[in-house]
Amino acid sequence: MTEGGAPSDTRSRILAIAVDAFLEMGAGSVSLREIAKRAGLSPMAIYRHFADKEALMRALIEEGFRIYEGYLSIERQEADPVRHLEALAARVFDFAIEKSAYFELMFLSSGTLSGLKDRRPIEGIHLPTYDVARDAIRECVEAGRLQTGNLRHMTTDLLAYCIGFGAFYLSGAITSDPVVARRQFADGFRRMVTLMSKPDHPHGGDAP
Repeated sequence: MTEGGAPSDTRSRILAIAVDAFLEMGAGSVSLREIAKRAGLSPMAIYRHFADKEALMRALIEEGFRIYEGYLSIERQEADPVRHLEALAARVFDFAIEKSAYFELMFLSSGTLSGLKDRRPIEGIHLPTYDVARDAIRECVEAGRLQTGNLRHMTTDLLAYCIGFGAFYLSGAITSDPVVARRQFADGFRRMVTLMSKPDHPHGGDAP
């Protein structure tokens, strides 16, 4: 059994194996013993890193949102607020393509959050990433580029498009070519923004 290595390396290996195991078998069907076996650890060794499966599931969700937040922490390249919003949206889709296992576990797997007995330790874990999107949309509204409306609903609508398109891509329902998919995603997002644009800015991405 492979039980050496730094604790942080072992923990990272366990997380990488666990996210695939949960997607493959379903969170309810996976045991710590199974994950330990896949990781080359003894059944007892895994408990040095995670007290139980609940702790492991929470750690997976925390790690996923940590990675996702990193994707959205981009250096601003666009002065135009709508272009900046489009760049952020593209990063959501990048996360879906490049970190597909975490994307599926966080947004598409019905048993991830609902399978937790105690969700309090991770309540609000999504808020930093949600706030990035909301603040970008608010900037577009304040600049007069998007219609004034319920900011929470607008944020949810645009995030739903990003996550939904990611789900379509990962399911194979659209092209498997990531270059083509990114172009289709960008075109669709611009259409969504156009629907929210003020009448004097029918193509939300066009600067005044």
